[in-house]
Amino acid sequence: MKLRPKLEFIRFTLNCGDGVFKTFRDFAIEVLNVKKTTTDAQIMNRLLDYFTGTLATEKAKDNSIKKQLKLIRSKTNKYHAHIPKASVKDNVISGVISGGRFGRHGLMSDSKVDVEDAKTIDKNNTILRYYYFFLYVPLDHNEGFLCIHSNSKEETVTELMRTFVSKLFSGLNGYRRPLTHPFCPKSVREEFKQEAILSELVFRDTILDNIFHSDGLQGKDEPFEIEIKIRPKGESRAGVTKVMLQRVLTRLRITRPNGSDSLSDFKTKKATVKNLNSSSNRSFDINKESIDSIVPVVYLDDKIQHFNDDDTPDFTELDTFCYKLFREQIIPELRPDLV
Repeated sequence: MKLRPKLEFIRFTLNCGDGVFKTFRDFAIEVLNVKKTTTDAQIMNRLLDYFTGTLATEKAKDNSIKKQLKLIRSKTNKYHAHIPKASVKDNVISGVISGGRFGRHGLMSDSKVDVEDAKTIDKNNTILRYYYFFLYVPLDHNEGFLCIHSNSKEETVTELMRTFVSKLFSGLNGYRRPLTHPFCPKSVREEFKQEAILSELVFRDTILDNIFHSDGLQGKDEPFEIEIKIRPKGESRAGVTKVMLQRVLTRLRITRPNGSDSLSDFKTKKATVKNLNSSSNRSFDINKESIDSIVPVVYLDDKIQHFNDDDTPDFTELDTFCYKLFREQIIPELRPDLV
């Protein structure tokens, strides 16, 4: 199956407790023991060394999901030229690292059909793939930004990377786990909304009833789960709006043992929308959110012109794309004080 590379975004704020404001420069001084007179270039390179060095520790490994991150510095790394580097001007660390699963036995063989020889993959071996990341650590501010590339539901280290960054900036000198939030540039969110159509509505609730009891049995009420799914028949071009969703909720009704309720009374109400351009689906809880709360990912199909022979994006072009997106759209949102 052809990969569909994408980018996901996360904001995070240094957390010192009690609302204390500490910058990434403060973090470097207090945790990495750099001097107050150290230059920005020296601090960024120290943060780079700290990041890459921590990839060789248990902080880059999650035994619960059997995944880990690594930086392979040898020439066996096909993308050795793209190992992480620091940009002093932008306060950014970016590059290609490896990550993947461990914990299963297997075999590795040549793809030629007439080859029977294979090497053993032990459960302690990690199958590594290549992933690009973009990490903003402003020396004059306390809020950072992470962008991580993934290829599919199976080939992803997004949550692992999110946890790793949280561990990176916590645990020493009073620094706690950073507060993290999904994020996406406003222009990307607006583009997704404009092209979004309704894909599915799902309603769930529980009722107590004895309708399935036969005569002669104790008529004790039992819990039954109701699930109703509503999908457009055929090709739909119905744009998703708050008004349209409210109309669906109030017009459709279901008969219960003690009367009739509209779908708006159901405990769980979820909507799934599909973007016509990217063919990506995103869901939100109608009880708590709206289409305005959707945080889409950025698929790279039409953003990157060149891809590697394993369907991963050309990492030089991806790096250029991310810096452009960062400078033109992300920084104005993250740092309005700099605009």
